[in-house]
Amino acid sequence: MMKNSIPKATKQGECLVLFDFQLSTLQGAAHVFLAVDTYTGYVFMLSVEPDKRPNTVLKKIYFLLEDKKLAECLSTETGFTLVVEEYEELAAKIEQILKPVNGKLIFNKSFCQKVSNPVLKSFRDRMLRQKLH
Repeated sequence: MMKNSIPKATKQGECLVLFDFQLSTLQGAAHVFLAVDTYTGYVFMLSVEPDKRPNTVLKKIYFLLEDKKLAECLSTETGFTLVVEEYEELAAKIEQILKPVNGKLIFNKSFCQKVSNPVLKSFRDRMLRQKLH
């Protein structure tokens, strides 16, 4: 696990940012889990969950690695980097999940926000446009 050194992605699948955001629903809070490929900007919609407990977060990482589009471009030879802004208490378990596919884990809040903010802005803008129509 590294703290800040984020490699510059030179191809699809080399660097992924995992994040979530919370929505209010009639049933209570909902956490939307997403990942972004930093090279292509492709957004992986992982799921909407009622919580972000440790098992939920770990399950989302498994789901990401099982995604067909991602699996096509992952290379176990060169590996990839998963960047998250939180969940440091889960570092050892996340690294266990990433190890078979030669994945590395980095915690970097500012990089995650740099990547996630345009996605969240686009989502918000889209929701506002739908409300107006």
